[in-house]
Amino acid sequence: MANKHTESRENLIQAIRASHAKAEHDVAWARRAMDKAIASKLETAALTETYSRKAKHTICHDLRGIMSGEEVKDHMCLHRISKRRALKSDKRQLSIVGLLDKSVRNVATKVQPSKTVSTIMTKTSKELTKKLRQRPVTAWTVEEKENFKRSLAPYLQILKESQE
Repeated sequence: MANKHTESRENLIQAIRASHAKAEHDVAWARRAMDKAIASKLETAALTETYSRKAKHTICHDLRGIMSGEEVKDHMCLHRISKRRALKSDKRQLSIVGLLDKSVRNVATKVQPSKTVSTIMTKTSKELTKKLRQRPVTAWTVEEKENFKRSLAPYLQILKESQE
């Protein structure tokens, strides 16, 4: 009985040894393939960037038979980023190269207000606060109050639409 137990342990150890050796071999092969793919993509990115200096405004059109406009932009981005960060540790670069799946943006992500809207609201708020310090609402004439109400109409419309 002890022989069977020792035998099964030895068989399992042999299977682990073989599996481990195969895994190590496969990982080494994958790393070499990954390095080769990265080098090829970086070369394409460098060539694309060089071409863009000669045909900045027509590059996407000129390369349309080779790659999409999005791929052209990705190559330009890859070239720019690769100068600053190591590619193997940068998920964005690895996704551009195609070694990682591109992350799918969550549709429910919060949309940031445009700079225009943000700037308008900030300036309006600052100006209104300043004016109210100089002259509170209690000191306004009836006409001033009516003008203020009319000027709020666009803001109230945005508020109404955002609550629907």
